[in-house]
Amino acid sequence: MRRRTVLVVAILVTSLGFALGRLTAVAGHATAPSAGATNGATSTAGRGDPSRIPDADPALRQAGVALRPRDFVPERRAAQAPGGSGTPTASTATASPLHCDAQLEQVTAQLAELERQRKSRDGEPIPPSSDSAPRFQERPLLHTFQSAFRATGIAGRVDTVDCVEFPCIVFGRVQGDEELVARLEDSRPFAAYDEDIGVMLTWASGDHARGHAPKRTGDRSKPSEISLFAFAFYSPDDRRRLGEALDRRIRARTTDLWNALGPDDP
Repeated sequence: MRRRTVLVVAILVTSLGFALGRLTAVAGHATAPSAGATNGATSTAGRGDPSRIPDADPALRQAGVALRPRDFVPERRAAQAPGGSGTPTASTATASPLHCDAQLEQVTAQLAELERQRKSRDGEPIPPSSDSAPRFQERPLLHTFQSAFRATGIAGRVDTVDCVEFPCIVFGRVQGDEELVARLEDSRPFAAYDEDIGVMLTWASGDHARGHAPKRTGDRSKPSEISLFAFAFYSPDDRRRLGEALDRRIRARTTDLWNALGPDDP
């Protein structure tokens, strides 16, 4: 009877020691199980020991790969400044709401100033007028320029007529300098606009040192200059009603198109 009792006690002590050994390995402490343990666990079962990780791959145990339990939670440490003072560094510090508000006001003011400058330079879009005189509309303008090219014999063409805003702008080019553009505008087909206000903008590109002599590239012969032109017409009543906003918008719209279309484009 006494022997059976001792056996039970030994089994209980062995089970307790095994449980404490597993608990020690899972918790990651480098302390040995209690003195009553009989499962052979030693104090070398420290943090990351693969032989003490529950459910670890046997191949990893054999290779000695350091593992962590599935429920392992890394210790959180506060960011410290150089020197270990424990004070958060500049990269971890957060800006105060007042500082953010001040920056937002500064950026908003800068954007407002840029918008004011843009309006002062480019003006506001002017919607097309449905009651404008027929001569200011796309088809009559295109017919006038085509007739002028035929009447003068100047080599050139109309690229496009922009009537998205008022007034319509006729964009085109001539093979030569600005004097040819002026000759084109002085031709008879433009007599219908003699009482109106005309705005003419030009952009010439070419080799001025060659004068009017053609430039040769391989087997091709190119004129010495190509001039882009932009024409717009409006009435004196339009001028009184809209003022300088008309000219600002004509310049801005022309610049936008010429930024995409240059004299060297085919």
